[in-house]
Amino acid sequence: MIELKYGTKRYESLTAVDDVSFSVKAGEYFALLGPNGAWKTTIVKMLLDFTRPTSGSLSLYIYPLINVLLYCLILGALLFKRFRNEDIV
Repeated sequence: MIELKYGTKRYESLTAVDDVSFSVKAGEYFALLGPNGAWKTTIVKMLLDFTRPTSGSLSLYIYPLINVLLYCLILGALLFKRFRNEDIV
């Protein structure tokens, strides 16, 4: 299960995500829909721990083990995509 309660993300004086709450239970499908600039990517970054919410709480309950492995594969693919162009010294 994924649960975001009253999630808010601020960048200095700009409030990017304001008081967002949702939960996704095991086996449910979920999509973030909205126009460009609706801060969908910021919510995903909070879910993946690339950025932390300024306030609110975020919980990930991942069971059983196969789901944990699947999550690690997805996260690994996203990290690879993010850092693949960086120089390794």
